[in-house]
Amino acid sequence: MNRYLKRIIIGALIVPSLGLLYILSVIYFYDPLQLFSEKYPEYYYGDIRVSGKRVIDNYDFDSLIIGSSMLMNNISSELDNGKFINISFYASDWNERAVIIGYALDRKYIKNIITSMDGFYDYESLPNASIYNGTIYDYILFYLNKRYISCLLTLSKSIDCIGDKFVESYRIQSINNNIINYNQIDDYRIENKIDIIKYFAFSDVKIRNFINLVKNNKNTVFHIVMPPYPTFNLKNKYFEYFIAQYKEILKFLLTYDNVIVYGFGNEEFVDDPRNYKVDLWHYQPHINSRINKAINEGTNIITKDNMEEYFDKFIKKVENYDIKAYEEALKLDIKE
Repeated sequence: MNRYLKRIIIGALIVPSLGLLYILSVIYFYDPLQLFSEKYPEYYYGDIRVSGKRVIDNYDFDSLIIGSSMLMNNISSELDNGKFINISFYASDWNERAVIIGYALDRKYIKNIITSMDGFYDYESLPNASIYNGTIYDYILFYLNKRYISCLLTLSKSIDCIGDKFVESYRIQSINNNIINYNQIDDYRIENKIDIIKYFAFSDVKIRNFINLVKNNKNTVFHIVMPPYPTFNLKNKYFEYFIAQYKEILKFLLTYDNVIVYGFGNEEFVDDPRNYKVDLWHYQPHINSRINKAINEGTNIITKDNMEEYFDKFIKKVENYDIKAYEEALKLDIKE
């Protein structure tokens, strides 16, 4: 073989190999998400879907709050019977939470898990699951996408790449507190309807991973909060379906002795629009404190024995709710 041809072939083999070795070296030694080792100890990527692993590895706690945005404003220090930390995150579903909860339970004894009864989505795959149960190969693949390429090219230590100092959910990710014009509640509801059937569609398959954690960790108490949605948003043609779905979920969950479910649909505060935020679903932070109080004191608990009574009262309350009367009271700032 011609010696020049040999050099070309050898070069063609060596150059890509060196390029690959360089990319792998950058990923391993720069490692902005710290998947391989602790390189930037005080920095955590802002999305708990990604940074939850490092929070669990590095923080001292024995109880977790991990729900959707409905629990992000629950202040952990308000809770008794455990050293809580809040790692709730927006639009989280049961399977995403199960991955992170499972990771925590594998590493330490957890006394309490508080989560929200929502997020029955149909994901084809679990986003970022490989961070919690993956291999080195998975970690490398996690970086090979357009989100991190610019970080790898520049070795940036910006917030967008390596994150920032970790603080709990309620301190940095609180939802917009602006109050809408509640004199236009009815119009607002009509313009901003959500597909309740899709959102609350439930089957045991959707929470199977979570249920396996409940079964296998009988010394951990799983506190499940039915979010106190506003009465005025439940007064619609889907309400009957909403109730049927909740009953199905509860009959399934309440078969486990280490599950406690909390309901707030029959409380007066859910009737008052002033307790809710601009999207008319999320509630003001003092409601999160009310939820914590119920967990501390063991109130608002739904059991197999009182479930039907709870929902009968809830249904009548929603059916009898007079939105127009509340609008008039709000115009006059009448306190109920």
